[in-house]
Amino acid sequence: AVVSTQSTGSFNTVIRSKAAVTCQELGDKYYLIGPYVEEKMRFEVEQKEPDDYYVRSAIQAMRDRGIKVVTGQWLIEGSPKVILFDLGSSWNRYSEWMTDFWNVTHIGVPEHDKESVNAVMFGELICWFLGEFS
Repeated sequence: AVVSTQSTGSFNTVIRSKAAVTCQELGDKYYLIGPYVEEKMRFEVEQKEPDDYYVRSAIQAMRDRGIKVVTGQWLIEGSPKVILFDLGSSWNRYSEWMTDFWNVTHIGVPEHDKESVNAVMFGELICWFLGEFS
């Protein structure tokens, strides 16, 4: 599941309400993935490295290439594990990733549209992370 720790409104409410049940059903295999937001981190996430070797290895591969990845447990009912990517640490890949996005989708993203740029950057980070498992 993917969650943004900066979400507001109904989306965040749904994730919070389902987390405990989902953690119970999926156990150690359940991770929420989202963007790293410093202001939210201090109060909502307890930092902890994942126990799973493969998850740790994928995260370390990204860290070795300069991506800031924070892991831990979200301090809500169920205490789901989280993997948070710092979008700012991937900014040096902006041009490459926007070009890739254009080549695949033929959808342009204006530089001044911060939400759209962040969505593309976050999507690229998730693809990279998942690709580390193959």
